[in-house]
Amino acid sequence: MSAKNLIGAVTCPECGFDGAVVKTQKNGMAYRFCPECNAQYFTRTKAASDRLIGQIGKPVPDREREREPDSIPEKTVPDQKQEQPRSAPKRGGFDMTF
Repeated sequence: MSAKNLIGAVTCPECGFDGAVVKTQKNGMAYRFCPECNAQYFTRTKAASDRLIGQIGKPVPDREREREPDSIPEKTVPDQKQEQPRSAPKRGGFDMTF
């Protein structure tokens, strides 16, 4: 990886690592690579490339905080079935005892 096409760094949306690098491809479009989880994101249009460049330096909302409920409901254990004793396997016409 050469530093000449380095544009900046963003937060990886996959793992939350703050050092995902944004670089330019051979075609001039921006792409993101996260060295922590090895996730790659390649843009295919100029608009998508511009959006990725616009994300440089902006904080990404913490997804883990959004997922946490205010109160954790108590877990209920379903009624467990009583196991029935297994019967002996049925013998077919070809079963022979020696």
